[in-house]
Amino acid sequence: MERNDRAREDTPAPGDIRDLISQNVLESIPIGLLLVDRTGSITVANPAAVAILGFPASELEGKGFGQLFFENDANRLFNQIIVDIIHNEVVGLRREAPYVTPAGETLHLSLVGSFLRYMSEIAGVVLIIQDNTGLFAAQRRENELLREKNRIQEDKIRALDTLARSVAHQIRNPTLAIGGFAARLDTLLRKHGIESDYPGIILEEAARLEGIVKAVNKMSRIPSIVPEPTRLGDILDAARGKTDARAAGSAKKVRWDMEIADVQVLADPELLTMAFEEIFSNSVDFSPSPGVDIAVKASTAEGWAQILVEDLGPGVADEHRPYVFDPFFSTRPDGSGMGLALAREVIVEHGGNIALRESTVGGTTVAVTLPVPPPSR
Repeated sequence: MERNDRAREDTPAPGDIRDLISQNVLESIPIGLLLVDRTGSITVANPAAVAILGFPASELEGKGFGQLFFENDANRLFNQIIVDIIHNEVVGLRREAPYVTPAGETLHLSLVGSFLRYMSEIAGVVLIIQDNTGLFAAQRRENELLREKNRIQEDKIRALDTLARSVAHQIRNPTLAIGGFAARLDTLLRKHGIESDYPGIILEEAARLEGIVKAVNKMSRIPSIVPEPTRLGDILDAARGKTDARAAGSAKKVRWDMEIADVQVLADPELLTMAFEEIFSNSVDFSPSPGVDIAVKASTAEGWAQILVEDLGPGVADEHRPYVFDPFFSTRPDGSGMGLALAREVIVEHGGNIALRESTVGGTTVAVTLPVPPPSR
């Protein structure tokens, strides 16, 4: 009987068990926890908070929050969260703030604080502290690496542009000379009654090379876009007019079917007009007949403008589809393969995308998407 009485005396009461569990949780969690009472004194500081803040436990509990932290002006953002919580009686206020320890080490802390009220009285403030210094440093290094990668990429692009212009310049003069001498050779052969196809072939190939040089120059000299709110319909109409003029030069005529919603895009009007002119002209160039049918439909969905350009031409063979936007790829003997490559470059610079789609009318369908600016408030 005496042993059972002693066992009952050694068994903790339910309230004591709850206190024991709470104490163990506070001591074991890796996140700092501070409890500041209504007088501004720190009544609870768990081991994680002690380690993060850099003060001995004896200097935290029972000391005033302002007395410990407010004297260091470097911690004004850290201190401000307590001020804002008390002033606005906020629950669940989240902040990121730098914090300088007594040893002078700068940490990057994530803070969550809540105003506590018991009945109608102010009970205090609870502050949860997490040290994200390592994560913050990793993100900063990642951003620095990304900036460096972008800088290297931009340097490569500038170098390639310079190389393209230099090569185009070096090729252009010999090409003109080859064409000129071929023309003179043709004249001399005809003068002496000699029939030959060779001078004509040389002239044709020289002209083709000259076309490639011009296309490379055009591609390498695309300026940086200067975007402004522009009606998409105006851009497509301008590209349509330029395409009609080019088609007339090839003894062709375009029959247009235009369904264009009233859409505004953030675009460089001149460059985007040039991109759509290249897309439209591609349909003209590949049309086997002098009458060219081009349907253009423009609509919006979920913050994007979608433009579909369909023609009734021969279409694109499956084996060629992956390469149609690559520079210098063309299935035409006299083609430079730069038109759709130039269009893609301009559209991507506008934050958009261009792709081939399965045609519903038997020809080629080009799908272009462009971002639509958010509505002004």
